[in-house]
Amino acid sequence: MWARLRSWIHSVFHRQRFEDDLSSEFRHHLESRTRHLMQEGLEERAARLQARREFGDPEAVRQSCRQARGLYWTDEFRRHVSFALRLLRRHPTFAASVLLTLGLTIGANTAVFSIVDGFLIRPLPYPEPERLSLLMADLETPRGPAQTWSHGGRIWEVIRDQAEGLEASVFSSWSQGGNLAVGDWVRHVNQGRVGAGYFSVLGVQMQAGREFSPQEDTTQGEAVAILGLPLADRLFGGAQQALGQEILLSGQTRRIVGVLPAGFRSPYGEDVWTPLVPSRRGEGSGANYDILIRPAEGVTLEQARAQIGLLQAPLAEAADLPPEGYSIRYGLAPLQTDLIREIRQPLLILWLAVGLVLVIGCVNIAGLLLARLGRRRRELAVRASLGGGRAAVLRQMLTESLVLAALGVLLGVGLGYLGKEGLELLAQESFSLWQPVDFNLRVLAATALTGLLASLLFGILPAKQALKLDLRQALSQGGRGMGGDGSHRFRHLLVVTQVALSVILLIGAGLLLRTFLHLRGLDPGIDPAQVVAGKVSLADARYKDAESVRALYNRSLTRLRSTPGVEHAGVALTLPYERALNLGFAMQQGEELGPGQVTDVVYVTPGFFRALSIPLLQGRLFNERDDSRHPPVVLVNRAFVERYLGDRPVLETGLATMGARRQIVGVVGDVQHRPVWGQVDSPLGAVATLYVPAGQSAEALFNFAHRWFSPSWVVRSKLPLEQAASAIEEAVHSADPLLPFSEFQSMESVMAESWARQQLQAVLMLVLAALALLLAIVGLYGVISQAALQRRREMGIRMALGAGRGQAVLKVAWPGLIMALLGTAMGAAGAWSGMRVLNHLLTGVDAHDPLTYATVVILLLGVAALASLIPSLRLTRITPSEILRNE
Repeated sequence: MWARLRSWIHSVFHRQRFEDDLSSEFRHHLESRTRHLMQEGLEERAARLQARREFGDPEAVRQSCRQARGLYWTDEFRRHVSFALRLLRRHPTFAASVLLTLGLTIGANTAVFSIVDGFLIRPLPYPEPERLSLLMADLETPRGPAQTWSHGGRIWEVIRDQAEGLEASVFSSWSQGGNLAVGDWVRHVNQGRVGAGYFSVLGVQMQAGREFSPQEDTTQGEAVAILGLPLADRLFGGAQQALGQEILLSGQTRRIVGVLPAGFRSPYGEDVWTPLVPSRRGEGSGANYDILIRPAEGVTLEQARAQIGLLQAPLAEAADLPPEGYSIRYGLAPLQTDLIREIRQPLLILWLAVGLVLVIGCVNIAGLLLARLGRRRRELAVRASLGGGRAAVLRQMLTESLVLAALGVLLGVGLGYLGKEGLELLAQESFSLWQPVDFNLRVLAATALTGLLASLLFGILPAKQALKLDLRQALSQGGRGMGGDGSHRFRHLLVVTQVALSVILLIGAGLLLRTFLHLRGLDPGIDPAQVVAGKVSLADARYKDAESVRALYNRSLTRLRSTPGVEHAGVALTLPYERALNLGFAMQQGEELGPGQVTDVVYVTPGFFRALSIPLLQGRLFNERDDSRHPPVVLVNRAFVERYLGDRPVLETGLATMGARRQIVGVVGDVQHRPVWGQVDSPLGAVATLYVPAGQSAEALFNFAHRWFSPSWVVRSKLPLEQAASAIEEAVHSADPLLPFSEFQSMESVMAESWARQQLQAVLMLVLAALALLLAIVGLYGVISQAALQRRREMGIRMALGAGRGQAVLKVAWPGLIMALLGTAMGAAGAWSGMRVLNHLLTGVDAHDPLTYATVVILLLGVAALASLIPSLRLTRITPSEILRNE
């Protein structure tokens, strides 16, 4: 078998040698037979003629040998490919339209699949990534089911002390910035905090040194750090040179004990890692830890899940849920599932959308091939009549489709690479793209498979129609005629399908656009013009006490307010349009306190509200007297009043938060925040918020909040963005030159970031929907153009007999309008039943929004009417006398 396969491969790839050997062998047998006949008494000439008669036609013999070697099919395929390429050169307009359609649709699919492959398919870049899991909890609450991957310190202690056969470590997935200083080099870096054994559980070996020990992962442990290799190279010239060196990280001197290997990628983008030091107190008292688990050697995932199942009781006790209405069950979720949970659904929807565009493109090409089939009826009939047979015609047409698909794939790979680059740039503003996105063999194989399926999809219908060809009718009609009724019905059905799929995409794009416009149109509650904000990390050992933080704010703001061009300046823990800190509070009810609740809390300095033009609705704003020497006060926003106070007199109400009872002294307007506790079912909303003076904030609040958030200096000025940013930087550096800023942004850009994901989704879907609409309209235009050309004689005779030109135009255009109506109705019905897949992506608009559906229907019918009428209007230029004269 293998010898025969090698012989066939040799015959295919060394064809000329095979042909030479075949001719040589034929001559050898011919000469041998000639000599044999001469020995029997025949003369040389007679012997040679007799030998030729016995062997028969030399070409037939060669063809028989080729068939015996299995080369007949390769010969036929080569001839079909050559003929297909000649046809494309002969009809460049047709070739360009088909290849452009294929290139765009396959390119779009390739670009999107490269992103899908990088995040949904490609395994994580760690050893045996399928064995990596996170501890997950399924919650049943009075508000419904929920899931969480974050846990408290007590949960971690149960896993650490009682889980047998599991390698586990704790880490914080909230990557917070830190201030790194080495000599005169001061920069803001991304600091990760992980427990002892974290990198061992990942399966990552150090390039140099070691990871944290359990003794270092305690409050009494040595201050140590691990660097990524790029940072070690930049600071010390290499991994080995970095070991034992000291760095000043967030105001604390740390010794480097390890350097990670080249190519290591963290899902959270850290540059340097420090021990997490897990505890039941502080952040460990809330759900702020992630727990990474890998089954030990010899332990299966099923056994690991069973071990977690045995710990349900101690884990539930450690969760410390409310006594009624809550239940919890723990399990293991793949690490990759957690990392992609935010991007998974948008990517799958985008993938589905580009798939629909590919189907529309293939349907469009099938229509073009059907139209060309009508012009090739005589050619195909002659082929079949001369002995080629219908099977040969079928193979020829399928080969032509395959050639088109192959050329389309080549064009699609190039366009897909460009599209992938563009998608990466767009997605970086909305998603954390920590995996490399490239054109690997899997992406190229998927592209090739897409081209093969496309060739079958758009080639099967024309090939099927070719099998039904009436040879006698085709030969008698010559090249005239555009195909029979079956061909027309197929083309009409294809156009209806294109329109229906386009309607689905247009409605989906319209709903996502409405979501983006809704978020962008929300009342910001601020005036963002001429406002600049800069962030600084204060998770710094030099700012552990409240007085040092307040002194920094006072010195820097005093310098800022004296800067020419600066109108107002302030500091806030978080900005509008960002996620805020969640803390507990209790309303004062007489001398007692009500039940504990959770809401957003932001500490601010005087000047913050004026810097952002947040209106005062009642009472007063903070001033310089609201410090630690005066009674604690608090401001609330309108959403807080509506949610928690109702008709109570606001300025006579007190509440307790951050360990102190505070008096409400004013009500300010609402601003948009990213909600966390479900107060609004939207990516942005007017969330109930407490504002407390920075001068009355406790040391515990600063230490806790600065671990998660970097406060922002906010300035309203008449200065350009760069000058305002420089003024902020100079003011802070005058107070502390070792505090680097992580970023400067205008308030408009802060707002834009909050809806960047929705904008990206809307733009991509609109582009795909526009391409689908264009393909559908081109298909409709082609059908009506063909009908106008085919019925030109008929319409001329009708007009000669008294019919008006308007009647002729309407009669030709009417089928296009009918196809558009049918396709629109089918598409709208499909969208109505299927748009629920977008529910999680929609805000401010329902999946069955009538305005979006009506707009899409009117738009498509209007464009379809133009696509039908424009080619039909050509009939107005014909004269009946010309038609009759030609007849």
